[in-house]
Amino acid sequence: MSPVKRTAARFVGSQMGKYLVGARLAAGGTASVYLARLSGPHNFERLVALKIIHEHLSEEQEFVDMFLDEANLASRLSHPNIVHVYELAQEEGTLFMAMEYLHGQPLSQLYKRANERGVKVPHDVGAWSGAGAAHGLHHAHELRDDMGTPLGLVHRDVSPQNIFITYDGQVKVVDFGIARAEGRIAKTAVGQIKGKFSYMAPEQALGHAYDHRSDLFALGATLYEVAVGARLFKGEDEIDTLRRVVAADVPDPRIAIPDFPDELDKAFRRALVADPDKRYATAEEMGRELDEFVEATGARDQRERIVALMGDLFGDERVKQEAAVQELRRQASEGTSEGQEVAAEQPTLVGTESPLTPRRKVSPTAVIGGVVGLGAIIGILGYSLKSGNDSNTAPVAAATAPKSTVVLDVTWKPDVPANVQVDGRTITERPATITLKRSGVPVEVKITAEGYESADLRLLPNRDQSVVIPLTLVHQQPVAGAQPDPAPTTKKPPDETPKSSRPSAPRPATKKKVKQGGGVIDDNPFD
Repeated sequence: MSPVKRTAARFVGSQMGKYLVGARLAAGGTASVYLARLSGPHNFERLVALKIIHEHLSEEQEFVDMFLDEANLASRLSHPNIVHVYELAQEEGTLFMAMEYLHGQPLSQLYKRANERGVKVPHDVGAWSGAGAAHGLHHAHELRDDMGTPLGLVHRDVSPQNIFITYDGQVKVVDFGIARAEGRIAKTAVGQIKGKFSYMAPEQALGHAYDHRSDLFALGATLYEVAVGARLFKGEDEIDTLRRVVAADVPDPRIAIPDFPDELDKAFRRALVADPDKRYATAEEMGRELDEFVEATGARDQRERIVALMGDLFGDERVKQEAAVQELRRQASEGTSEGQEVAAEQPTLVGTESPLTPRRKVSPTAVIGGVVGLGAIIGILGYSLKSGNDSNTAPVAAATAPKSTVVLDVTWKPDVPANVQVDGRTITERPATITLKRSGVPVEVKITAEGYESADLRLLPNRDQSVVIPLTLVHQQPVAGAQPDPAPTTKKPPDETPKSSRPSAPRPATKKKVKQGGGVIDDNPFD
């Protein structure tokens, strides 16, 4: 059995922090997603999805930084058309995110299943779903930091796999794992292309400067695929696919569907034009135009129609998913003990089908607090203490008195010279390590670095811990008489290749060679 399956099975039936882990929902290049349950007093329950970084990547700083960036960005986004992230935590060295549990299927599965059944997704339903995704993307594109400075967020991986449709008719944009934004820890290496070639905007594929409008091109390619039932840009290989993307040659959808609506064709062509200046200016504008098309059709409520369509296409899958939820509740009510086995043939519920092998329960450790915005703390537990409330560790906790002191390690990103003060004392070493008296009273931590905003936070010295603090660049005010920055369409983003050093065409590589340059990071847990 492959290592990925063994790693996946390790978590099923285990306790990850305060969450009981159930069936695996999906698996991607750097992480897997699991159903999980949070319980509380008076029968309180919250079902969540845990995105858990693959064990073999937990020591790879590049992938850890990407995971932290995703949690940091996604936690700041609050919109009904974007999946919500509740917190970032760590369990025995394994990072995971607790996210909103979405009970449904990705858009890719919706139109694929429809094609298999010989039916088409109704044009107004597809456009309505696209409008919801556009409104969610607009919220992400408009994200600002605490000082009100735009972060220039670009999703970079808009595709049918990353638009999720729930059984009750909600539309959610998911997976901001490779999103670009100011203040990210992880940076794109020279020659690297992030995203899926088939949905990539021409300027992005060529390594040119790009902005949020590249997401609109990707959304247009996604909606065209759903409406027509075939991928828009698909060549014989990745190079041929890139040639088609760069040419942005959009076939007339009437070739496949003679009665294709003119208004929808115009909307697609405006999103899919090669020149970004000729596309929609914003995702909100694209969403409004799609909404107007839906309204003009005069069809009844699209949400009800998509609920009915999902029910017809995924009746069996929905039953399996609901059975997994009931099984998780049963395990929670009966309790799990060390060594208890989980039912063996438990499939991945969304994505590639894969049996999971039972393994022993992972003992819980402390959970990091909720993720907050850029420039604030991301707590990473370094020397965690077993909780005295854990039934598996209670006898040990009762026999061993807690230490009177705790050790606090503070590091920061990026790695620049900085002054660190903890509880009024200056620390010169890196990481900044200090021994404190165990207490329930918070201590002040302050990091100052030239060119960066001061990071001020409070930590509770009640356990040994290590924290990583992202620093935010100071927003430079324009100098009187200075020339303004160029427009977004010509401004080179910080993680892109300078024009003078760009190759004439990108060189794609396999997903496994992401660290060798010229590859694709395609971390899509719903693919």
